[in-house]
Amino acid sequence: MFEQNTVVQDSISHDYPQNAPISEIHPANHSSNFPPQSSEQAPYSTTTNQPPPNQNTNPPPASGTADKAKATVKEFGINLDKPKHPDFAVLSVRIKTYENKWSEDLRQTPKELSLAGFFYGGVGDTVFCFFCGQGLHSWEEPDDPWEEHAKWSPKCVFLRNVKGPEFIEAVLAKETDPEKLFIYKINKTFIIPDCRPKAQNGISVEALNSSAFLSVVEVFGKSVADEALKIFIYREGNKQFTTDDLTNIVFDLEDGNIQALVEPTDVADGRENRAKTPVDEELYQLMEENLSLKKQTTCVTCHSELVSVVFLPCGHICCCADCSPAMKDCPLCNAFIKGTVRTYLT
Repeated sequence: MFEQNTVVQDSISHDYPQNAPISEIHPANHSSNFPPQSSEQAPYSTTTNQPPPNQNTNPPPASGTADKAKATVKEFGINLDKPKHPDFAVLSVRIKTYENKWSEDLRQTPKELSLAGFFYGGVGDTVFCFFCGQGLHSWEEPDDPWEEHAKWSPKCVFLRNVKGPEFIEAVLAKETDPEKLFIYKINKTFIIPDCRPKAQNGISVEALNSSAFLSVVEVFGKSVADEALKIFIYREGNKQFTTDDLTNIVFDLEDGNIQALVEPTDVADGRENRAKTPVDEELYQLMEENLSLKKQTTCVTCHSELVSVVFLPCGHICCCADCSPAMKDCPLCNAFIKGTVRTYLT
């Protein structure tokens, strides 16, 4: 597989930002063709009004003080870079660029590529990372989007935030010792038995397997979550629900604001509601505190992933690594985000 250095001009679809610089496009393959370290690797623009290559448009070199400041920032893990293509920072937007355009013959699916940060460039099988601008093409059967991203653009901030430096090091080391990447994947893979609930009482499997329902089960228990879901469906039908929807119903049940749906089998079996004991009160208080803590550590944008990025200078940590690149202002205080720091909750 040979490296392609052709500048893409008018062939890029209208979905691609025509005035944004992109990195050089490389074939995505599993060979050892790492990006050569040469001056020809400089980013280029898709616009046609670029100055001639020999025209010196570079700014004056940074002073020694500025260089030291940048080095210090990097040393402390502070990221000041912004996405090169912020319009594609949201996962759903990236997925949409592939609709009715991406070849079904390719093993790499639009969702897999989008999760790895890539949006469709509109030409053949060329994709671009929304953050670093790296372009990849000529996808082959064994190519993994995340591994190719790490291979060709190991310094991409989005890549490092989501996958971590250990993954990148394992990918780069694979060229000399393939066993290292295998060991990394084994260490990062956990076999979890399928204990998800099955369809019951007319409630769909999708609803019972949803992250919103399972979150309520984790905090309040299966029977309480079942009752909350039944009440929601009784009220709203088969509308999509969130964790907050079910949690509010649970709290209303506990406060006596609404009545539980009593099934005929409850009466036949002689089961009756009993008065809450002090132990019950203490238990539910702990559950509420647990839910409050869970909310504080869940991304305010996707409501599913753990928060993992600190926004600077405000210091709020409220988004996951996937959602944070799309944020220009802090969702909590609306302060302009000047930098980010990747964090790990233990």
